[in-house]
Amino acid sequence: MFENVCSLPLPGDVFAQAVHPTEPVVTVGLYNGRVQCFRLPPPANGGGASSGGEEEEDMETSILSDGRATIESVWGTKRHKRSCRALGYSPDGDLMFSAGSDGIVKHFSSTTGRVISKVLVPKFGNHDDAPSILHAIDPQHLLLGTDAGALHIFDLRQDGLAAKPARTSFPHTDYISSIVPLPPPNASQGSSPGADPVFPKQWVTTGGTTLAVTDMRSGTLVRSDDQEDDLLCATYVAGIGPKKAANRGIVAVGGSTGVLTMWDRGSWDDQQERVIVDSGRGGGDSIDAVALIPEELGYGKKVVAAVGDGSLRLVDLVRREVDVTATLRHDDSEGAVAVGFDCFGRMITAGGAIVKIWEDLTELQGNGAEDDEEEESDEEEDEEEEEDSDDDEEEDGAEDASGKKRAREEDSDEEDSDSDSEEERDRERRERQRKRREAIAARLGPMGAHGVLRFEGLD
Repeated sequence: MFENVCSLPLPGDVFAQAVHPTEPVVTVGLYNGRVQCFRLPPPANGGGASSGGEEEEDMETSILSDGRATIESVWGTKRHKRSCRALGYSPDGDLMFSAGSDGIVKHFSSTTGRVISKVLVPKFGNHDDAPSILHAIDPQHLLLGTDAGALHIFDLRQDGLAAKPARTSFPHTDYISSIVPLPPPNASQGSSPGADPVFPKQWVTTGGTTLAVTDMRSGTLVRSDDQEDDLLCATYVAGIGPKKAANRGIVAVGGSTGVLTMWDRGSWDDQQERVIVDSGRGGGDSIDAVALIPEELGYGKKVVAAVGDGSLRLVDLVRREVDVTATLRHDDSEGAVAVGFDCFGRMITAGGAIVKIWEDLTELQGNGAEDDEEEESDEEEDEEEEEDSDDDEEEDGAEDASGKKRAREEDSDEEDSDSDSEEERDRERRERQRKRREAIAARLGPMGAHGVLRFEGLD
């Protein structure tokens, strides 16, 4: 299960978050237009450099959870005059893009924050149109969604943002809330070594109460029926689908009434399944963000849904149910507006004026359960030894029945001996339990699975 191992305070409310695709780096955009980039320490088992005899010990615990790690502030700047509403990395992570409510999109280096180019968001008629979301779908094209429901495609092949979009479509009549690339049909088959990567040419967008599919060359292909519920977030899940096309893939969409809907790829007219994540009179709290849990963590086809009340719900897409055993919460008063996973599989949530880092500590904390099983096994072995000892006593008594006095003396001696051996076994068992508890406490640190971190560069 995920455990919160770090809470990173920020100087203002988070409006956008982007996680680097290949490095433990997270960038946040704030309400005041400031953009800040942080580098997280690698986990102990992530192949980071270590020295001396501490390597074996460090492999037993989380660097974030033992209080010794430092989150580094890589760079920070006042990127926009007003709020930063959207952030995104290029597919290789070398470049970043930001869009602000000042109507400007900026293209900059992800390592230094230095601006390379910038462009104004096109107007909607005679009115300004603010950006709502962006996504670098490949190294050559940037998608930009707006409050008016416009979807602009900018060409990046001129070493920067082109002055005007290469194509504009209107898949929605309300603001675009999410952009989800659809992998090419042959992407799951893999590619030969050295071949160029294949990038998506189609994507799903949500806006207002509809879902739409847009093609880079043909524009908007299909728009769904009115769902009578604002669609706020979405994510693509491969390897799951209807019975006749189980590996086709689905899109999981979070709505404003706490319902997660599932859309089979290729059947975009209407939703096929739904899971009530949060319920209440007139509907539950909104699902503001949703993210697929990486398969290497071993959770199966599950997503994390960030609910408006601050809770984080795990939804099993195969069983179509919420995992009630997971009781996670980003904050008591502020819900998470973004959920992502870094290259080490750590979950990162952002909302309010805080970013939280979560680690899957199941394996680490499972050592305690294994120790408990060993203790139970030891106790069972001790009980078996006592039963064998009693059986031996009965046999000895039967063989020496002719000498009652001698038998009574021997029984008395054996009882004293058994009593001493039992006390000795109890002492040994208690000593083993004490050593196990000390070992577990040493692995998890002085504060259990939670720790205190130092932060640099936040002044």
